[in-house]
Amino acid sequence: MFSETLKAQRKLRSMSQEKLADELNKKYQTKISKSMISRWEAGTTDPQMSYVRIIYDFFGLAAPDDKKTAKVDLADKDVIMSFEGKPIPPEDLETIRRFLRGGQK
Repeated sequence: MFSETLKAQRKLRSMSQEKLADELNKKYQTKISKSMISRWEAGTTDPQMSYVRIIYDFFGLAAPDDKKTAKVDLADKDVIMSFEGKPIPPEDLETIRRFLRGGQK
């Protein structure tokens, strides 16, 4: 979980939330505040993915792949789905949708 990783990495380096915000802002020209870090560590709010990448880079960690958490509205017929760069045939899409809905039509 991001909140736990952020807090653990910051404490591992004996940094205050304010010091971390200052360091991030200097290195990455961001406008991260101490209160933002506090909310992220508490899990009150989630940071934008761009901030997650910055923080993971700062701590020398591999950033999570945001593509793995992408959400798609299965009811949206305008969503273009592909596999290995090729469009998925409509009949296969319906099978996939049914599978993802747990067998429901």
